[in-house]
Amino acid sequence: SSDLSTMACAQTGSGKTAAFLFPMISVILKAAPSQGGNGRSSYPRGLILAPTRELVQQIFDEARKFCYKTGLRCAVAYGGGENIRDQLRAVEAGADIIVAAPGRLVDFMERGKVKLPDVMFL
Repeated sequence: SSDLSTMACAQTGSGKTAAFLFPMISVILKAAPSQGGNGRSSYPRGLILAPTRELVQQIFDEARKFCYKTGLRCAVAYGGGENIRDQLRAVEAGADIIVAAPGRLVDFMERGKVKLPDVMFL
């Protein structure tokens, strides 16, 4: 049958996050400059969605490390309330890659803080 699906798993620390972040960062760096942000909202080129705030934070921490000294800016968006002001500030400053939980992403989009026409990677 051609209706086959594939599922793979690997242990923690095996490089799953790096496996999708490195190609994304490489292509974004080679692409023409984007709108970035206008001081009020971001036009990210990479958007990473994760179901829990813990996973969002873990992916964001890795993305920030991998983007160090590249000039690319990362932002995080997840619920839980403790640091929404910091998250909004980072998004408003302009982010090339946003790591988000779906609910908070929708919230930021409805507020006009995140705009998606430039997304190259989802």
